[in-house]
Amino acid sequence: MNAKVLLPLAVIVLSTAVAQAQYPAAQPIAVNQDSVAIIANELANISRNVQAMNERLKAIGDKGSTAAATLNDPRQKILMGIQALTGAEQRVIQLQAAQYDLTQRLNDTRGKLSQTELDLRPRNIDRSVAFEGTTETEEFRESRRQKLQSDRTNLSALLVQLQNDLRENTELLRDAQGFATRLRRQYIPLMDREMIEQ
Repeated sequence: MNAKVLLPLAVIVLSTAVAQAQYPAAQPIAVNQDSVAIIANELANISRNVQAMNERLKAIGDKGSTAAATLNDPRQKILMGIQALTGAEQRVIQLQAAQYDLTQRLNDTRGKLSQTELDLRPRNIDRSVAFEGTTETEEFRESRRQKLQSDRTNLSALLVQLQNDLRENTELLRDAQGFATRLRRQYIPLMDREMIEQ
C-alpha cells in the first residue's frame, strides 16, 4: 500500500494517542465535592481533548489536502467519518454545557421560589413591615403580599419552563451521545484496521 496515502490516517491515530497522553483521564474528585463540580471538571477535560483533536485534524487537513485527492473511496469515508465524529463530540460538549447551565438556573430558581414561599407567610410579612415606620401598615402589608404572590407566580412559571428545557436538553444530549458512540464504534475500528494493513 502507498505510504503517502496512509500518512493522514496514521497522523490522526497518533494525534489521538498524543491527545490522550497529554490530557489523561480526570483526576479522582473528592467525595465532598458536589455534582456541579464533577460536571464542570468533566466538561473541561472533554473540551480540552476535543480542542486538541480539532487542532491536529485541521493541521492534517491542511497538510494532506493535496494527498486527499489521491485517497481511494474507503479511506475518504474513514476520514469523513472521523470528521463527523469530531463534530458529534463537539455537539455533545455544547449540550453538556447547556445541561450544566440549565441545572444551575433551575436550582437558583428553586431557591428563590422557596424563599418567596417563606416570605409569604403572614408572620414574615408582618415582620417585614414592622420597621417601615408608616401609618398605613395594612396597605403596606397588602402591597408586600401582592408583590410576593406575583414573584411566586413568575418563579413558578420560570421553574416549569426550565424543567421542560432541561428535559428536552437531556433527550438531545442522550441522542447526541448515542450518535457519537455509534460513529466511534463504526470508524475507529476501520481506522485501526487500515493502520494494521499498512
